[in-house]
Amino acid sequence: MDHEFFTGSMAANETGWDWLSVQLGDGAELMLYRLRHADGSIDPYSSGSYVEANGKSQFLIARDFVMTPAADTWTGPATRAQYPVRWHVSIPRLKLELDVSTPLKSQELSGGFGPSYWEGAIDVGGVLDQVPLRGVGYLEMTGYAEPGKPVIPR
Repeated sequence: MDHEFFTGSMAANETGWDWLSVQLGDGAELMLYRLRHADGSIDPYSSGSYVEANGKSQFLIARDFVMTPAADTWTGPATRAQYPVRWHVSIPRLKLELDVSTPLKSQELSGGFGPSYWEGAIDVGGVLDQVPLRGVGYLEMTGYAEPGKPVIPR
């Protein structure tokens, strides 16, 4: 179940966010989000959580993790927004390194009823303390399209 609260309360200098939720094959779960500023910096209030298979939860602050978009992008036909559809996630304190990709690049939601989003399924591969692991999840990205400027596909 996904329900969003407070989308309209982003600070004036924030342009969007990148959010992911992952279920790992070892039973652990990960949720991270980063708020992006107009100058390209990441909001220090970005955060997340890591839940071990036994239920033990760890809160992650912005300096605990890095979400880095890779060079692979997809351009939305309705908005011409370029979304990074491949990511690398690093959480050094957990010894966790993940590569995130999507099996279906075309997952943009647009239509003039608020911000345009890319949100959809992701596949995850990586290592936890040098042990290989895989997982699946969901990625949501917003703020990549110019507000109020949808392009009619031809």
